Amino acid sequence: MPQLENARHEAFAQALFEGLGTGRTHGQSYSAAGYTSNPSAAKVNASRLLKSANHIIERVQQLQAQTARHKCVTVEVIVDELEDARQLAQENSQASAMVAASTAKAKILGLEISRTEIGKPGDFDAINSREELAEKYLVEANPDAIITPTKRNLVISELERHIAAITDIAAK
Repeated sequence: MPQLENARHEAFAQALFEGLGTGRTHGQSYSAAGYTSNPSAAKVNASRLLKSANHIIERVQQLQAQTARHKCVTVEVIVDELEDARQLAQENSQASAMVAASTAKAKILGLEISRTEIGKPGDFDAINSREELAEKYLVEANPDAIITPTKRNLVISELERHIAAITDIAAK
């Protein structure tokens, strides 16, 4: 639907559309469109006009649909935009821009994984077995606790359960 032929109706539709995002009332939109500035009269007249002129409501819906189409962002849309940017950079012999676009695509697609080490550097260098890892976790959780074989085995069982779950997830 193109703009409304009646300029005031178009202005009212535009004001209503803008008011959706700002919380402006129908009466305030009516006044903003150039009609009366009397708040009571604007409220009543806006209601009357909206009841009798469905084309104004249709125009507002059209403006909403246009905005929704422009705001629709998907992974595919972003990847396509980045590919366009990469190709433009290639045409202009801008290697660093090409790399940046490719890197951004890889991040979005989950091909680049950022890993962060937890703990201080070297915290796990001396650990050579699951038993030693279990003891380290137990000591960190409660330095005053007595580490028994039962506790160590419980931690190892839990670690193995987590490893199995992660392996299962990675296989999917």
